[in-house]
Amino acid sequence: MFLVATSLPCFPGEDAPKGRFDLPAGEAETSLKLLSEQSGVEILFPTDLVAGIRTNAVQGEMTARQALDAMIVGTGLVAVEGKNTVSLTVKRRTPGEDAREKTRGADQSSAGKPSRELPEEDETEITKQPLKRNKILTKLGALLILIIAPMDAQTAATANAGAEATSDEVVKMSPFDVRAQNVGYYAPNTLSGTRLNSKVEDLAASLTVVTKEQMTDFAMLDINDVFLYEAGVEGTGTYTDAGFDRNGTPLDNTQLDPYNANRIRGIGKANIAFNNYQVSGRIPIDPTITDSLEISRGPNASIFGLGGAAGTVNTVSATANLQRASTVASLRADDEGGWRASLDVNRVIKQDVLAVRASAVRERKGFDLKPSGINDTKFNGFVTYKPFKNTKVSAAYHYYHSEGCQPNASMPRDFVSLWLATGKPTWNAKTGMVSFSDGRPSVAANVSTIPTMSGGALTQWSGANTVYVNPDGTVGYWSVSRGTTSTTDPVGATLQTTSFLATLDTRPLRVGLTGASGTPLAGQVLFETQPLFSSEPVVSSKDVYDWSSINLGANNFLDETGRMANLELEQTLVNTRRQQLVVQAGFFRETGTRYRREFIGNNSDSFSGKLYVDANEVLMDGTPNPYLGRTFLGARFPTSYNSPLDRDTYRVQAAYRLDLRQEKNLLRWLGLHQLLGYGEYKDFKEGKLFYRDAILSDHSWLAHGAARAPTSNLGGLPKGPNSTLNWFNYYVGDNQGYDIDYAPRDFTPGTYSYHWGNGVTSAFFTEPAILGLAENGSRNTNPIANVDSTRDVIKTQGGILQSHFLDDRIITTFGLRRDWKYSRFGAFLPYIGALAGDPRPVDGVHVDPVAFKSYAADWAQVSTGMTKQAGVVVRPLPGRWANLLSLHYNKSDSFKPAEIKWDLHLNFLPDPTGESNDYGFTLNLLDSKLVARYIKYDTKELNSRSSVPQIPGRTRPLDFETSGFINSTNDPYDLVHRATRWVTEGWVWNATTKTWTPGAPNPALTADQIKEQVSIITGLDLAHIESTAKSSGEFANAGDVQAKGEEIEINYNPSRFWTIKLNLDKMESIDLHLSQDVVDWIDERMPYWTSIIDPEFGEKFWDHVGYQSDLGLPAVGANSPHTYFESVINAPLSVARANEGKSKPSVRRSGARLSTGYRLEGITDNPILKRFTVGGALRWEDKSAIGYYGLKEDPTRPTVYTRLDVNQPIWDKSHFYVDAFVNYRTRLFADKVHASFQLNVRNLGENGRLQPTAAFPNGVPSSLRIVSPQQFILSATFDL
Repeated sequence: MFLVATSLPCFPGEDAPKGRFDLPAGEAETSLKLLSEQSGVEILFPTDLVAGIRTNAVQGEMTARQALDAMIVGTGLVAVEGKNTVSLTVKRRTPGEDAREKTRGADQSSAGKPSRELPEEDETEITKQPLKRNKILTKLGALLILIIAPMDAQTAATANAGAEATSDEVVKMSPFDVRAQNVGYYAPNTLSGTRLNSKVEDLAASLTVVTKEQMTDFAMLDINDVFLYEAGVEGTGTYTDAGFDRNGTPLDNTQLDPYNANRIRGIGKANIAFNNYQVSGRIPIDPTITDSLEISRGPNASIFGLGGAAGTVNTVSATANLQRASTVASLRADDEGGWRASLDVNRVIKQDVLAVRASAVRERKGFDLKPSGINDTKFNGFVTYKPFKNTKVSAAYHYYHSEGCQPNASMPRDFVSLWLATGKPTWNAKTGMVSFSDGRPSVAANVSTIPTMSGGALTQWSGANTVYVNPDGTVGYWSVSRGTTSTTDPVGATLQTTSFLATLDTRPLRVGLTGASGTPLAGQVLFETQPLFSSEPVVSSKDVYDWSSINLGANNFLDETGRMANLELEQTLVNTRRQQLVVQAGFFRETGTRYRREFIGNNSDSFSGKLYVDANEVLMDGTPNPYLGRTFLGARFPTSYNSPLDRDTYRVQAAYRLDLRQEKNLLRWLGLHQLLGYGEYKDFKEGKLFYRDAILSDHSWLAHGAARAPTSNLGGLPKGPNSTLNWFNYYVGDNQGYDIDYAPRDFTPGTYSYHWGNGVTSAFFTEPAILGLAENGSRNTNPIANVDSTRDVIKTQGGILQSHFLDDRIITTFGLRRDWKYSRFGAFLPYIGALAGDPRPVDGVHVDPVAFKSYAADWAQVSTGMTKQAGVVVRPLPGRWANLLSLHYNKSDSFKPAEIKWDLHLNFLPDPTGESNDYGFTLNLLDSKLVARYIKYDTKELNSRSSVPQIPGRTRPLDFETSGFINSTNDPYDLVHRATRWVTEGWVWNATTKTWTPGAPNPALTADQIKEQVSIITGLDLAHIESTAKSSGEFANAGDVQAKGEEIEINYNPSRFWTIKLNLDKMESIDLHLSQDVVDWIDERMPYWTSIIDPEFGEKFWDHVGYQSDLGLPAVGANSPHTYFESVINAPLSVARANEGKSKPSVRRSGARLSTGYRLEGITDNPILKRFTVGGALRWEDKSAIGYYGLKEDPTRPTVYTRLDVNQPIWDKSHFYVDAFVNYRTRLFADKVHASFQLNVRNLGENGRLQPTAAFPNGVPSSLRIVSPQQFILSATFDL
């Protein structure tokens, strides 16, 4: 039994005075207590009688009895007045009363949330279980009322005079809490608008709150599931976050980072927050710890003033419940091999004082493509402690561990079809002959005369190795890639060009050459003649690759651990009917480690995600190649990485609430005001340590301490030999059919036989060697040290004011904040023992762990910015119609200090900023059953890094080495490096006549003298010549992006049995303009590129075909610098410039989503049928442009596409999706356990398909997304 004796002389009848109530929907016991506290009326009820019942939300001015009736209508409860006339008793409705309620119709429960509680089987009257009222407490309560009544009268008089007494103190919920007031799929309150509990209809910003009920109905587990059903957002279910690097290599972020592969308003990915604390997004959203999910579209200065302009997703976390103990167990399984088990336990240690909550989740994410799967383990703990009435301490801890393998989301590049089309040529490294299977005679060739699709000649690799990995993960063969005349060193003496192992790059397009003349016989296709085809063809046939069952990313691996801890102290200093002052201090910590081994879908090398055929007839020792004709996926010098994370956030907030609406004079028109001041301090550290698979063991030709991983001078050590690095052939098929028969498997690090020797005489050596991971140090002499590690300190000060004027007819929201960000890079990262003064033995495998956790002494970047928010809501209709229509306008901006990037002129790029204007209206009809919200927005991200960011990185290789390594020569063009070689070899350049004069090498030239001459030759100043230490990834392009559109969200609850949610959007994302930097750079460099003569070949640098790097890495093949420029630089740049001011083609302009759930109890009394809830969703997305048709404008090349026509887009069609669910509720074990069983079907009727996401200029798809078939999900929940 629960009893309240209040200190206020209020009476429950209809003639009693009215008061203003703001009561959320929720547990009946909690809600009834809150009503009693707000009204001062004694409410009697047995706690076991109301257990498990949810009451309706109540808002507005009414009597206590009216509020109670509205709260419990439709719940099976009824209120009667007590005999003492100052109390109300709540009891179960009798059968007769229940029948009258149904006769009146379900629409009388408009204030109620569509309850999912079980229909009552035994409507026992309250009189059959008499209330055990404590008469002594009742008498003491009545006596207390009589004593305090005169005091209250005095308080009222004093209040009229303008003073407040302590007896005016009332109980109000914390301004920092959002209690469930959800009605079906509609949640009217949010924290994301002002950091305080505010009504969505009182905010002008575009906000959506996803309720726990909607997440449960549609089996949502993560952000991508949620984004399927909301407006203006895209997740991996419909959006492909993929592209190509400067080499045409596919990048599959959907596979590699699915929880961050999303987009809001077509601008960029979402900022992620947890209880309004900024988080990294590594730990995914999970329903076990989520009460609701808030989506804020556009910049939000109040929450994420320091963030991207796209929008923010904030998780409102679960907490320990102080009123009710609970135990909920859930099980789930799907037809893709996924399953999930969770247990959530809440225990009340002391009612309204101390509660603890713990939950555990074990989950396996299954996928159609095998082998694959992600295993997740999650543990969560919560504590809520209220030692005093106005003091609350809350703490939470979250642990997350994930490991496994994500399947590829897109199709690989197709070299098989091209190989077949050229006669299936094979290469004999022993004889130097190329043979064909189509009857053509064999031809003699050497390395320099066997061009490939993407790079000059078949690769030489200067002694790097090839590892043959079998389908079971064993290493079948490990050998150097070129023979040597040395008998002591795999890469010593002379490397033999005639004994070349072609498995490194088996992609010949014109191998039918006549000797060394280079005259093509057959097979010239695609990239040699079509410069706008910037990537290889994509596999599209299921005969080549069964994309419905085989995972090509099976050799990838992830292992991730994350932890979050939160501690908050909240103190209410003032709490009266007029005023409330609450202070909150919080600490939030996020730590984690992320290990990723990503060979497929990654951009660490230029050959990932490509399907080859092994065309080698023999191995290096001249023996027959057992892998001849087998398909494989290649990976060149692949990198893995480990990324630790350490983030601390300290926050103080003070909320002041002034409510004048109850005043009896003109002051009441000044309404309600909420003022918040806050300060934050963040210390974010994030590092990244890269690894390469290399030879770790010591040999006579590989001394202890030699650097094993780098391709250049790193970590205080000189560059190690290339023989430590490896190319991997992951075989996926047999030698029949030239298709994919099985998934690749990664090898196990260990000791294997390593082969090297003379490829001419077949005198080979075999010795054991250790193959494993070696760490990468920092670039030697790099002035900015370890740029892969950063430490950011962010300081924030801000304030928010929300005011309600004229009886809530005008509501304004203003926010102002300033952020300061201080960034520094990691300290120089040396190998152990490499630096002077380090007494440890030199170790070329491991870097100094202390240095890895250290940072540079100086701040590399200091950024500061002011962000603002202003919104107004106006309700123009008079009287009781006021809430029907709200007009609103919001203006907000954001500031995002980005990582340091340069433009091509070596200027720092400015930080991106965002701004947005949102305006529209809200309709609240049918007594809040129907709430419709319309938003029209104009959002901009200025100095965005998303505007063709790859163009600068693609441009620099024409002039510079772009790997980021000092003195490295990995890029095939690299005019600076070539000019350096010309100077050192003695060529003399005449800048006037632009001609060369042969000379003798001059070793006496100093480094500065060489640079000066190179500067004269290339036209580059010394600052640029010395910038060769910068990798392409450190350069970007800035531009302005604009998103314009409309969003409509409609929530309709016709009755407590039926909930409907409809949202529609129309949007376009526009590149307003690109930075002029790239265009200016090209204009400045073009005269040099096109006029410089290469003295080694006697022709223009611009036109020479077949440049290779000194490492023998693949050149851009039959491409010259000119064709490279046209295909990978000018083509996308021309399209981007032509699209300035126009809508981005990849953004679908329109979309619609309808979600609904209906409880059959609303139409039937059948004891079985009324336990069912059925529902589903209809989702539609508009067509999307995936490229542009090309124009053939050169009469001398009538078949060549020379320009893209932005007026002729290539379209992917629109798509329609259907989801459905059915839920059955029952009771088990003598009605002690509430059970719920649910079946969901997502994408009903979908059989799986390939969806184009990019296209060549001839309309043929160049990239294909794998769409999974329909998914069946079965779940069961038990409330113990």
